[in-house]
Amino acid sequence: MTKKTLFGAACALFAFTCVAAAEDGVATVDKRHAVFQKVCTTCHAMDNVGGRRTRAQWEDLLYKMIDLGAKGSEKEFQTILEYLSSEYGRVNVNRGSTSELSAVLGLTAQQAGAVVSHRREHGKYEDFSAFAKTPGLDTTRLEKLRDALSY
Repeated sequence: MTKKTLFGAACALFAFTCVAAAEDGVATVDKRHAVFQKVCTTCHAMDNVGGRRTRAQWEDLLYKMIDLGAKGSEKEFQTILEYLSSEYGRVNVNRGSTSELSAVLGLTAQQAGAVVSHRREHGKYEDFSAFAKTPGLDTTRLEKLRDALSY
């Protein structure tokens, strides 16, 4: 097999992987991460995220960065907000909308709807143990996101 053939096969495999990744959202996260890296690392290191925040807190911080001279387009800053909200977000499970629950916790629309319905019917969640009892949630996955939850 020649180098040209191997390169072509590698490109085809890469393209297939990108299509498969896009189907489960990985490519979207990678794209958002790339924009975050491009715009934000001109001023500070990638590990300077500083913990989880609500979407509103990330938005406030982005405005502060813009006021301090961060350069980027409106679309890039919107992409960065989406990235930070989903990858470093925090949500109150007793007040979060279905879209907020989905974005921060990676829940499907159906699962997020179940959370909203459950709290409407049964009242506020007191803690993770109560939240984990919501039918249809992957508690093993949510266990890893405990720091993204508030009550």
